[in-house]
Amino acid sequence: MSGLMRDPMTRKRCAQVGNFVLLHALWLAAVFGAASGTNAWAASVLVVMLLFGMMFSRHRRSDVVMVFAGVFVGVIFESLLIHSKLIEYKLMLHEDLPPLWILALWMGFSQSFNYSLRWLMPRPVLAAVLGAVMSVISVLSGIHIGAADSPYPILLAVVYGAVWACVVPLLAVTARRLSRDEDGYGQI
Repeated sequence: MSGLMRDPMTRKRCAQVGNFVLLHALWLAAVFGAASGTNAWAASVLVVMLLFGMMFSRHRRSDVVMVFAGVFVGVIFESLLIHSKLIEYKLMLHEDLPPLWILALWMGFSQSFNYSLRWLMPRPVLAAVLGAVMSVISVLSGIHIGAADSPYPILLAVVYGAVWACVVPLLAVTARRLSRDEDGYGQI
């Protein structure tokens, strides 16, 4: 098994599949955890996800930069949404700042551009479309599950979709610029 994991293609595939599974587990843990009154589920899955990335990454600097980019964008965007009263998240520690579980989602999502979302790097238009559509599905599902509430769900969906249509390509471009390998798979 250890010889198999030394093969770059096997490592890359394991990293991509593992990150894909962990990213979806993170969303479930964050949303259902928030609805149940705990940040611990999201924090636990995020730690596993980050450690998993460290285990498979050859260039950890890009992972760190992407995680911090996710926190930076997440704090700004989510704080603006909260301040505008378009959304109220469960488990907010401060009335103007997003809760830990939301920031965990931003960190995990951003890191995923080095792994399971890497295929979006050269496809900014597709990244924008998927960002718009999937973000709306995600936020409305989170509200339905009970992790957040919004007095204006349609307006929230429009704002969320528009912002994510910009954020996803931006994160993809950032990850692409951080990539160092000629074959386009620099982090794995």
